[in-house]
Amino acid sequence: MLNGNEHGGSDGGDVGGGNGNEMVVEDQELHRIIDQNHVNGSSPEAARHEPEEAGGSPPPPREFNPRAALTYKGDLSYSLAFYKTTPRASRFIVSALMVLSHAFFIYGQTAPMWRLYYTMDVDVTLHATSLDSKALFRELGVENPLNITKHTTHDVETFTYGYAVQQLWRAHNLGSKLGPRLAAFVLVAFSGFWPHLKLALLHLYWFVPHSELVRTTALYWLSTFGKWSLADVFVVCVMIGVLNIDLDLDPSLVLAGIREEIPEAVTIAKEAVNMTQFEKILCEDLLNISSCGHWYDLKCAACHRTADAIYSKPGTVEALAQHALGGIESSGGGHLALRIAGLPGIYIFCFAVIISLLLSFFIDALDHRAKAKNAKARRGEPPVGALGITGSPANLFGNAVLDANESSMMNGTNGAGGFGSSHDLLPPMLKAGPGPVLLIRRVSKRVWTFRQYIWLTFGAAIAVAIVFAGVFEDSMEREVRGSLPAIANKILGVEWYRTYSLWSLTEVTGASGGADFLLMGTFGFFCVFGPIIRAIVCLVDLCLPASKEQHTRLMTIISFLGSFCAWEVFLVALFLVEAEMPPITGTIINSQDTDWCDILHDAGFDPQCFQVEYNILATFALVIVGGSLLMLTTSLVIKLSFKGLDPYMDGDLGGPYCCESCPPLLIDFHRDVRLDHGLEDRDTEYAPLLVRANPPSQDANVSGNGHGRSSGQELQV
Repeated sequence: MLNGNEHGGSDGGDVGGGNGNEMVVEDQELHRIIDQNHVNGSSPEAARHEPEEAGGSPPPPREFNPRAALTYKGDLSYSLAFYKTTPRASRFIVSALMVLSHAFFIYGQTAPMWRLYYTMDVDVTLHATSLDSKALFRELGVENPLNITKHTTHDVETFTYGYAVQQLWRAHNLGSKLGPRLAAFVLVAFSGFWPHLKLALLHLYWFVPHSELVRTTALYWLSTFGKWSLADVFVVCVMIGVLNIDLDLDPSLVLAGIREEIPEAVTIAKEAVNMTQFEKILCEDLLNISSCGHWYDLKCAACHRTADAIYSKPGTVEALAQHALGGIESSGGGHLALRIAGLPGIYIFCFAVIISLLLSFFIDALDHRAKAKNAKARRGEPPVGALGITGSPANLFGNAVLDANESSMMNGTNGAGGFGSSHDLLPPMLKAGPGPVLLIRRVSKRVWTFRQYIWLTFGAAIAVAIVFAGVFEDSMEREVRGSLPAIANKILGVEWYRTYSLWSLTEVTGASGGADFLLMGTFGFFCVFGPIIRAIVCLVDLCLPASKEQHTRLMTIISFLGSFCAWEVFLVALFLVEAEMPPITGTIINSQDTDWCDILHDAGFDPQCFQVEYNILATFALVIVGGSLLMLTTSLVIKLSFKGLDPYMDGDLGGPYCCESCPPLLIDFHRDVRLDHGLEDRDTEYAPLLVRANPPSQDANVSGNGHGRSSGQELQV
């Protein structure tokens, strides 16, 4: 009853009983009708029923012709914005959002994007208990107990997009200018030109008439590369984590450190400042004696005398200070913090990127909607034929064949045949049935074998494990070098080294609260939750039996999340951070205390005052391998889903799209919607209608040639 030709034709004829010339004539007539209706603004169905006008004749009635959809070349050209399937309100809303996104991008690129600042919160009480410590307090003219309170916030520098590019291009005080200038070029390309170019191209393919093939290909790549506008956002997120430096001050540890380092501290102080400056630092800044501007203040006068003695004869006071500091009890504490916080520029820029991505998805959905409408017009409505069945084309061959597979998800145990039998040569929609089945059951064996499917499932499972490890395993480190960190380590015991995972970096991004939660949410979705959810959904789609609708939903989720998995963008952002960090720490932080840096260098410390390095660890390979494996497995699953489901009902093979003449990769890499040499393997929902069948009186004969031809009669529907 079924000949073993999935899409084959007979030796002497074509589908519908006609020859090849008749089919060409019918296809030409179909294109004429569609093009005419597009110009007139009416649908192909309405055109078939238009009344005859004077001086003309109505177009000939067109029978159900699934081959018309398969032989379509994708060259129907129209404006998507003004097409009949596009809601009128969308024309204005989409255009307005595009213009608004341009404005948001311009604001983000010109307004302040982030600031570097430090805070100091100190509340310490010192109580002199020994004779030496009490004598020291009297000499300094301070009360016993002494309360020291300091609360301040100071902006070190505010950055705009242009200022950051300028700092990278100048590469001041850096050994090589190649790396920073390359980073400046990348930053300009990804966060400067590309956001506007992407929106302009999206607007072009939205309004200007293009063929379906060209527009779908362009929209695919615009959606794929749209996330690269996030490079600058990720740079800010990483730098928020890198320059999130905290110092907790324990006064008892501070006193102990000072007692051990007094000789060196006094020597450095004498080289750094003169006597007047030393008096001001000790009495006004450290001891917070605010009345030193008045000549009659006794406390200030006593403090100045002690400061002069320490400065003039440091050796005479070292021994006294050693004993005096040991008799001081302390309570309270303090906190010093160096931070980067976002400003309105980066928030608006981030919001504009999200709008741009969502616009791409919306326009892509409207494109599929228009193509599905046109594909339906080319096919015509399936008629009620000898089988007396209407509705889904999957039921056109009756329930006898479909029900034969419902009892087995993996193999044919009831005569329907397993993966190794000729049953695999049947069209996917015919052999899968309406019930839940594995995705492989909806795809022809010639496209993907069961053994390959097992390997793909195994790869998807490995991808889930590696993606989880890449998210939660520490894969990056921060190192703080320089003379100031070295002194802080000696006196305060501060440990500057810190490791990061993608998860911990997400938490740190929102540490300042407020609008930084937008940055935290964006980074978390693109670098943590997006990859994890996509990997899990991909594995579920491969492992669990599901109906066609469920498989379609899973495929849609996998495809949607593809634009929200940005590990490759994050990798580029790390390169930008490594290039930007030296100019920031070398020309901004160091410039605040240049004299101190020179003095510390003369005293034998590191010539760099303060330098922050951000490096990747060997475990970062988990991110690279996991991201690559996730990209490969999800691409294959999407291709399989398109081959077996035709989710948009428009004959789309799914991305990645390339040129028509490119060699096939990842299962039909190019969009081969043309069948120039007869009927080839094309797993759409309507493919079963092209199967030839022998008369019912003949014995069943199913051959194993998916592209063979037979001389049997057609199945009359």
